[in-house]
Amino acid sequence: MDNLGNSYRYLGILDSAEFWYNKSIAMYPNGYIAHQNLAIVYLSTSRLEKALNVYDTMILLDAENPEGYFGKANVYFGFWCCWSSAVLK
Repeated sequence: MDNLGNSYRYLGILDSAEFWYNKSIAMYPNGYIAHQNLAIVYLSTSRLEKALNVYDTMILLDAENPEGYFGKANVYFGFWCCWSSAVLK
């Protein structure tokens, strides 16, 4: 299912990618890669709050894996760049 999600994501069909990643997570709730890919879809569609929630889940699944922390940092950095460029002009 992750591979189906990846295929759809690479084709830019993000709603189908999201469907397959969620289906994978439903079957394998501890599936770290499906969570990571779902967060990427949320970022790609500007659903930052959902992406943050997924990154939090990734940290809970494996606190020693840095990907969840890096993902959260990227969300906050992206938000800061957009906010600061809009507000500080």
